[in-house]
Amino acid sequence: MSSRLILLFLLLSVSLTAQTTRTPFEDCDEELLCPEFSKILERTLHFLDNNEGGKAYQQLKALEACTQCPEHQDNLDALSGEIIRLFEEQNNSLQDLIDQAEQQNEELAATVNALESRTRALNAEREKVNQQLAINEDMAREALVNNYMRRARAAFESEDAIGKKDATWLTDFTYHYVDSTHHSVRLMMRDLLYDQILADLPYSLYEEKDYWEDEEDYTNIPEENVVTVSWSEDQEWLAVGTSEGRLLIFSAATLELVEEKQLDVYITILAWNPGEPTLVYLKDFYDVGILSFVNDQWQDRSVNYTFDSSIQKMIWDP
Repeated sequence: MSSRLILLFLLLSVSLTAQTTRTPFEDCDEELLCPEFSKILERTLHFLDNNEGGKAYQQLKALEACTQCPEHQDNLDALSGEIIRLFEEQNNSLQDLIDQAEQQNEELAATVNALESRTRALNAEREKVNQQLAINEDMAREALVNNYMRRARAAFESEDAIGKKDATWLTDFTYHYVDSTHHSVRLMMRDLLYDQILADLPYSLYEEKDYWEDEEDYTNIPEENVVTVSWSEDQEWLAVGTSEGRLLIFSAATLELVEEKQLDVYITILAWNPGEPTLVYLKDFYDVGILSFVNDQWQDRSVNYTFDSSIQKMIWDP
C-alpha cells in the first residue's frame, strides 16, 4: 500500500476535487495512541475536506507511524483507499484532458497543413497571373511603341517642318512614357538628331566659291553627305564625318561647331577614347588619324603605320 501511495503522489501534486467518506475512530484506547494522534487525525480530515489530497496523504503517513492500536488499522486503510481513489480520479481527469489536447493538436495540425497547401496553391496561381500580366504589359508596350513610331516615321519622312515636329513630339512622348530602350525609339531619336545637326550646320560649310563663279551653272555642285557620327564617352562632344572629307566636332551642350578639319579623303569610321577626349578616325579606308583635345584646343597626332588593306573597324582598349 505504501509504494502505491508514493507513486501516485509523485505523479499528481494538485488539489483533489472529489469528496471523501470516512469511518470515525471508535472505542479507541487512549493509552495505545500517541499524544499527537488526535491532532494528526484532525489535520488529515481537514485536508481531505478541502480537497488537498497531497497534504492529507502526508498526515496519513504520520498516523500510520504514530498509532499502536491494531483495531484502527482498518480505518487507516480506509482513509488510504479514499486518498488513492481521489488520486486515481484526478489522474483519469488529467489523462482525459491530455487526450483532448492531443486530439485538438492533431486537428490543429491538419488545419495548418490544409492552410499551407492552400497558400502554396494560391501563390502558384498568383505567380501565373503575374507572369501573364507581365506578358500582357510587354505586348501592350510593344504595340504602343510600334504604333507611335510608325506614325513618327511617316511624319519624319514627309520632308516638311510640321511633319518633323510631329515626329519629334511623338518620339519624345514614347521615350518618356512608354519605352525609352526600344530599338525603334532610339533609331528615331538618332535620325531626328542627325537631321537637326544638319539643319543647324552653318551655310559656310557648304559654300565653295569655285562652284559659284558661274551663277547659272549649278550642275557641278557636289553633294556632301554625313557618313558617320559618334558621341564622346563623356557626352560632351559629337564628331561628324562627311563624304567630302570634313571632320566636324560639335559641343553637346550648345550644338555649336567647335572644330573643323578639311581632309582630302573619305571619313568612314570615328571612335572616341573612353578615358580622354581623343578621337581616332578612319580616312579613306586605309589611313588612320588621331585628334586630341589638349590645352583647350584640338591637336592632330599621327599614326606611323601604313595599312595594306582596308580597315573595317576600330576600337579603343577600355
